[in-house]
Amino acid sequence: MTHTSNIWLQPITDIELLEALSKFNLPTQSAITLTVVTDIKPSEIIDLTWFKLKSKPINKKAIKLLSAMPRHIFSDLVFWETVNGGVEPLRSFENNLALFLNGKTLAEFNSLYRNMIYIQESSTQFMRDVNDNIFFTLL
Repeated sequence: MTHTSNIWLQPITDIELLEALSKFNLPTQSAITLTVVTDIKPSEIIDLTWFKLKSKPINKKAIKLLSAMPRHIFSDLVFWETVNGGVEPLRSFENNLALFLNGKTLAEFNSLYRNMIYIQESSTQFMRDVNDNIFFTLL
């Protein structure tokens, strides 16, 4: 990745995106990806439950992502982490999303995402298979 004050310069590549996502834990990577591939607001992602998800417009990319998500036996949260032995929502998600976006708005990043250049052969084929992108499974 280019070492500049803003890592998201046009055009971005799949490798740059994977590298940026790898700085976060798996639930955060998945939450960021769902935010990018759907119209679900970041503020809704934090406390998103499987029940609430039924009322959201979900596309094929999101279905593929969500089908790979681990479910917790005692919680209905889609994105969760273990804190002191208990299940908690991703409270730091919005801060982590801001770190990931590195000064860009979500709309600006979505534009870069739609025009991403695919370099890594395995990711290119995988992304074609699921009609564009599911990044967290490549890490």
